Amino acid sequence: MAETSPIEQRPEEISPEELERRDFEKKWFNPESASTNPENTSLEMLGYLKSDSLDKRKMRLFTIACCRNIWHLIKDKRSREAVEVADRFIEGKATSQEVEDALEGAIDATYDAINVTGSERQENMLSSWYSTRAAECPLERLNPDYSSIYSKPAYELQSVIMNTMTAVSPLGSSLNEINNKARVSEAMFQADCLRDIFGNPFAIEQPVIDPTWLTANGGAVPRLAETIYNERSFKDMVVLWDALEEAGCTNEEIRKHCQGDGQHVRGCWVIDLILGR
Repeated sequence: MAETSPIEQRPEEISPEELERRDFEKKWFNPESASTNPENTSLEMLGYLKSDSLDKRKMRLFTIACCRNIWHLIKDKRSREAVEVADRFIEGKATSQEVEDALEGAIDATYDAINVTGSERQENMLSSWYSTRAAECPLERLNPDYSSIYSKPAYELQSVIMNTMTAVSPLGSSLNEINNKARVSEAMFQADCLRDIFGNPFAIEQPVIDPTWLTANGGAVPRLAETIYNERSFKDMVVLWDALEEAGCTNEEIRKHCQGDGQHVRGCWVIDLILGR
């Protein structure tokens, strides 16, 4: 039997661009910092994204999700209103004037958080300041004055990541185990949100929705997806997969996302894909 030459045995050469894509894809799902410095996981992932081309709606939904995850720390009603207004603006239910007023109120709340009484502990003061500062982030790029100052799209994402993480552990992770766990937990939540909202930005082919899935069974799939989005009932993602499967969907990426243990928030790529957002 004739031997195969070394040249014939050589695997097909992979382009530098493909090697880079594979490397980014691997790190997107398994960031290096997750095992070495987990509190930096979400910031590492943000660095892999080409933020200039990111969907602005999805970016804003990420900032809102981060704020809602520390809702118990955002105690000033002006800061909470800022997040709510940003949420409504995305849905076309708030005006530009409401955005301007809410941002002004959020900025005032941030300044007021510093001027606490002398009886307040430093940790509480810092937590209050960073949480109110985080609440400004969803609105900043909606305001023309702020958009000109913070022109890079990644600014609002990096800002909300840093502010929410510092809010849960204002005196740093090195002080005690509780602080460290709080920062790591926040970073893991943020990492899950990035994957939930932006999916796999390094995939060769992105999943697509077959139009027949949307009309099957009287439109059960889009109707359920709309309910999940509006009511934030993301526990029903597994039910959504059942409806998709019954409608004929066999896409493995969609199945894994619906049935997986990861975090889901508004902006979830599967929900958006179904609803055409």
